[in-house]
Amino acid sequence: MTDSSHIQIQFLQRIEDLVPKKTSLVFELSECLDISTDSAYRRMRGETLLTIDEIIKLCNAYNISFDAFSKVESGMVTFKYNNPEPTLESFIRFLQGLHNDLTKIASDKNSKILYAAEDIPVFHHYGYYAISAFKIFYWLKSVINLPELANSKFKTDINNPEIIDLAKKVYDLYSQIYTIEIWTENTVISTLKQIEYYWESGMFETKEEALEVCNSFKKELLDIQIMAEHSSKLYNEVNTLAEKNYDLYFSDVEITNNCVLVDMP
Repeated sequence: MTDSSHIQIQFLQRIEDLVPKKTSLVFELSECLDISTDSAYRRMRGETLLTIDEIIKLCNAYNISFDAFSKVESGMVTFKYNNPEPTLESFIRFLQGLHNDLTKIASDKNSKILYAAEDIPVFHHYGYYAISAFKIFYWLKSVINLPELANSKFKTDINNPEIIDLAKKVYDLYSQIYTIEIWTENTVISTLKQIEYYWESGMFETKEEALEVCNSFKKELLDIQIMAEHSSKLYNEVNTLAEKNYDLYFSDVEITNNCVLVDMP
């Protein structure tokens, strides 16, 4: 087998990992490239090499890069990222991307997430209404500077219900995935500082709104403590036999950025 055939087989195996389990790679290739099933099988076996146009079609269809399969110099890394824009639609796309990624990860019980946390992983916030609403509002107003929020103060019902619902779905998915989190003594500080900053700047609509956010955040932290004690994100007073899917570690070494590694079969 030639090097080109071997690379092609690896490339198509990567696509096979991405196609829905209810379908087959040969069907996907036939549909995407408009070829017969026999022609698709020959490409899968490496007997017929893909053309440049076919490679481009497949990369675009499955949102992958061919760079990882080409023989380039070592030290090169290919990655994609979401560029946040100061629009509500951009943030919704961000949440939808999180939801889609977590759906893929949660689909295999052998998957796990390793999270070195400078801040509390945002997924945790999304399970608690008031702190979730606050974190979303803070991001939209103070990070991406959404123009329509420039003169707005925070109140718990200010966010779009679609966003709150999507964030809750992200939390529910994260709760199902085995996760190893590494925190430091500063991991909790950033959210506390954000609440303090909004309070001192008069950006809460009322004192009651501020207290509701504080109580919501306190409840979140207490729940995380219980989850850590029982090694389960699904543990509660009713579900005491929840599966083990959570390990929380404390690091004496400062973590200067949030780093996430996903390990999937």
